[in-house]
Amino acid sequence: MKIAVVGSYGAGLTMRVPKAPAAGETVSGGLFDSGAGGKGSNQAVGAARLGAEVALLTAVGDDEF
Repeated sequence: MKIAVVGSYGAGLTMRVPKAPAAGETVSGGLFDSGAGGKGSNQAVGAARLGAEVALLTAVGDDEF
């Protein structure tokens, strides 16, 4: 099956924290990670993992993310 996905691609930034902060509370973060993300990107990866031949049509900037 061939699928063309038209959607967003962006940076996913995550940080592990020991617990979800309460309103107004500050918690210290732990491991930080970055990777590909975005609705279109996630759908394209999911379809490819299910065996589809996928093309992702998106716009990509030239900034740090």
